[in-house]
Formats: sequence, structure tokens, C-alpha cells
Amino acid sequence: MNNYTAVFLLVVMWCPRLLAQEQPSPIYLSPDAPSWMHLMQSGQPNVFDIQHAYRSYYREQPFQKNSYTQYYKRWMTWARPFTEADGTLHLPTVKEDRSKASALLARRKSETESGAAAGWNWAGPSKTYHTDGLTKVTWQTNIYAVDIAPSDPNVLYAGGESGGIWKTTDKGLNWTLLSANILHDAFGAVRIHPTDPNTAYTATRGKILKTIDGGANWSEVYTENNLRVNELAIHAANPQIVLAASDQGFLVSTNGGLSWTKKFNQKTWAVKFKPGDPATAFAVRQNGSGSDFMQSTDHGANWTTAGLGWWVPGAGESVTGAHIAVCPSRPEKLYAYLCGSGPTLNGYIGVFSSADNGANWVNTNPANTIGEPYAIPSHSNLMAHNGTTGFNQGFYDMAIVVNPNNDQQLIAGGTSWFKSTDGGANWEPSADTSATCPGATPTCKPWPRMELTCGSPATADSTTPPTLDKAMKPAWTASPAPISGVLTVAGTTTCSSVGATTMATWPGTNPFRQIPTTAWAVQKPLPAM
Repeated sequence: MNNYTAVFLLVVMWCPRLLAQEQPSPIYLSPDAPSWMHLMQSGQPNVFDIQHAYRSYYREQPFQKNSYTQYYKRWMTWARPFTEADGTLHLPTVKEDRSKASALLARRKSETESGAAAGWNWAGPSKTYHTDGLTKVTWQTNIYAVDIAPSDPNVLYAGGESGGIWKTTDKGLNWTLLSANILHDAFGAVRIHPTDPNTAYTATRGKILKTIDGGANWSEVYTENNLRVNELAIHAANPQIVLAASDQGFLVSTNGGLSWTKKFNQKTWAVKFKPGDPATAFAVRQNGSGSDFMQSTDHGANWTTAGLGWWVPGAGESVTGAHIAVCPSRPEKLYAYLCGSGPTLNGYIGVFSSADNGANWVNTNPANTIGEPYAIPSHSNLMAHNGTTGFNQGFYDMAIVVNPNNDQQLIAGGTSWFKSTDGGANWEPSADTSATCPGATPTCKPWPRMELTCGSPATADSTTPPTLDKAMKPAWTASPAPISGVLTVAGTTTCSSVGATTMATWPGTNPFRQIPTTAWAVQKPLPAM
């Protein structure tokens, strides 16, 4: 595989499901966290009490999007289908899920035969636009899992947050829904057989599924109440061996999914086989507030803790998620990306590397820095949307990948993407930094999702504001005056650049208070996806 990143635009189609998202993992709560956050992370949360506390809080406080509001949105979406009449939660058992699935499929069959479902045609939307009405966006679903068939790179399977499991046989040009007859939650993991692209495993809440006919039919090969699988791995030389890292423990099958053995009960976030040597496998599991790096040297049969120098949390800190990235160009090397909670972490612990199959670990940050203060690119917060102190969504959307041909090149992130070309020592926002305006070259790097607006020169005696190439009419103030690279646009601090530092004052009460005398450019952060 030459390309090590891929973008998938999937249209969400209706299919019977229990809920849109998986249960969010707990995040760090600061001492001044609002009461509704504490209620959500309590042992017996009540949806109605949480809603009341949330609404009461924002009747008194101005709303500001942050890690807490993002968590509330995801948690409520997850909890809504399980809410009882009194606001308590009931999580269905595997037996209850099967009963509901049978009833839904029977109703669909009845409606189809009777014609009750006839007469409906797809009306859209087939395209989604940003609030400007012009910019196409891909916010129709989140992709939780994707895999490329090792034996046929034309074939990919992708699991969505609410859109089901999909397949393409032409490298993503066209997609087919495979889960129309599956009662499902988000698909958190998918893995394709090393030599047969028609055989694949996927997992949704409560079950691991297997297909042997390219996704036309799926069978349940493992079930467990509230099972959530984070990652699957298939042995390259013996595909009968399948590993599953889940919130309910670590599972191993040696007969193609016919039976499974639970090797340990701790929540396990990640699992990988070593490239070129599948007898060796790696995993990361939870251990109290910390985590263990696990290693197997007998094809997954037995596991031991390993990793001298593995990160240990301090007082008030904890590990809340982990990913492993292997290096095909240098098989003995691997990376571990940890997220966590703590007073100074803001969601991010760090990226660590091992050059000896996980026996020893070092922080890729040359100064071994953990936590605030963050600074791009020498100590970027890969979890935060702005790379420093912005909001994050924890393990929910973190990922890391290594260029298979260069172990020094990585892409990682959470709510935004960052790229390293020096083995994790420095991380730059992974964005198009080449965009410029005629006569004006931006002096600071844009964040991963930026709108570049260009404008023409203006003079102090002009009778009209400077021309904007897009329909954005910002009220400008220089900070500090006259200007030193930062402008406030509609209340949002942005990167900016002007052809000259000379600014002209706009007369009267026009909202354009200060106008550049040469061509200018403003880079405006867009809302997080």
C-alpha cells in the first residue's frame, strides 16, 4: 500500500439500528466542571436529571463549545435509545437485541410484501454544504473503522458511526451498504482476511460478525452483553487466528471465529501483529488509572507485560485510550499514542516509540515533555482541535498511522490532524499551507480546517470597504495596533497577513475599523467536524 491516508465520503442511509454512537469513554473533569458532567460520569446516571442540570447551567452561563459540551452531545445521543420512562438507563442484553432484530426484520418483510413501504424514493440530501451554502463538506457520518484488503487494494470495508458497514471494490469510487438487515450500533472495528477479500470480520455493540461472501451475509461469531470492540487483527500466515481488543477484555480465536477465549478481562484499546513476523503481537490494556503494554511471542496464545519506560500516570492523571502504529519498513519499531485525563494534559499524553519490539520505550518529544504548556510544532497537543488548549473528544476520534515506506513520517490526531516527518519530535498541522492570495502571503500556518479569504487593497479615503472574494464581512480591530500578525474577525482571533504593516483607519461608524493599504489575507478557523 503506497498511500497511507484515505478520506471516505459516505452517505448515511437508513437501516435498523439501536443507536448512533458508542458509549463515550469518560474524560477528565476539572475541579470547576459543571454538575451535569459529574452526573453523566456517575455510576447510575439519569438522563432527565442531566438534561435539567445542563439547561439550568446554560440559562446562567453563555454557551461556549468545549470538551464538555461535545461530550454531552455524544453521551445524550448514545443514551437516548436506552432511556426508561423515569430517566434511568437500561442496556439491552444480547437476547433482547436478537429479539428486537427479529421483530424489525419481520416487520420490514411484512411491509414489503403488503406494499406498505412502497411509493418512497430517495429525495436527498445527496450533498452537504457548510453554512456559507457554497463549501461542500463530508459531515454525513463519521468513519470508525476502515480496512484495505491485503490481497486486493481495490476492496475496502468501512464501518460508520451510524451509517452501517460499507464495501467498495473500486478503491472508494462507489460504495455498497452491507448491513441493511443487521440490527446494529456503530461499527467500531473491521478487518479483512489476508488472502481472501470476501472474508472479513466486523464488530458492533454486543457482537462480532463474520462474512465469507463479500458481505452479502453476516453471521454472529461472538456475542457478549454490551460488547464494544476497539480493534481486530488477523494472523497473516494463519488466518484462523483472530484477535479482538475490546472494552470487555481481550479475545482470541484459533478457528476462524468458531470459538473464542478471553485472555484477560481488562479494557483493551489496541492490538497489532508485527509486520513480517505474526508470531509476535502487541496490545495495550487498561490497568487501574494507567495502562500496560502487552506482548505475545506465540501467535497470541500467551501474553505478558513488557515495556521498560512505558508511561506511568502521576497524581490525578489517567490513561483513557491508546493506539499502536507498526512500521512495515522497520518491523522492530512501533509507536504508541496515548490520550488521558489530568489537570495539565488536556486530553493528550504523548506519542512514544520503541526500537526493539516494545521492550523499551521513549517519548518522541526530545525534551520528554508531558502536558501544558503546549507549543506548535515542538510540543503540539495532538488531541486538541487547535493543537494547544482547545477542546478534544478523547479516544472517540483519535488515530495514528505511519508511512509504510518511511518510519519517520506519521499522521496522528483527534479533532484535528497533525503530521510529523521526524519520528514525532515535531508535529505540524496537517493542512494545505500553500493557499495564498494575490499580493499577500500568509505568515502563520493555517489549522487543519481553514477558510482563506482574500481581499483587495483599500485607502483611507475610499468610499467602500475592501472587496471580499467570499461572502464574509468581518468587523476588524487590530491587536495590537497598528497590526502584528493577528486580527479579530467577527470575534474570533485568526491568523492573518497583509502586504504591508501600514493600516488605514476607516472613517465614521463603518464596521471596517482598520483597513490594510495593500492586498490582504485572513485565515478563519472553521467549526470542528
